[in-house]
Amino acid sequence: MTIREKNDRSIRRVFRVSVIVTPLLLALAVIVSFRSVMLFNIFMFAVLCAVVGTVIYLAQGIKCPACKMRLGPLLWAGTWGTQSPIRRCPYCKIGFETELPIRKG
Repeated sequence: MTIREKNDRSIRRVFRVSVIVTPLLLALAVIVSFRSVMLFNIFMFAVLCAVVGTVIYLAQGIKCPACKMRLGPLLWAGTWGTQSPIRRCPYCKIGFETELPIRKG
């Protein structure tokens, strides 16, 4: 597995969890809104926390496996911005197509 594949897998995992959890919490909020306004507020706060948590993880949680520096803003600038996608870590200069070592144990 390359560094790029590992980062892409991490991004997809967070999106999958977010896409499942957010509508589920919204549906629960609508269901409990008929019973209690306080429970509705709690579930809506949980929805807000799920969305904000996803954004924070995508901005700060994705790290280079070699040097452990944050890559989130750089990856998103290349994906959605006007810059070309980055091909190597700007901190340790290792290429994203480099194979990760296999851990034994």
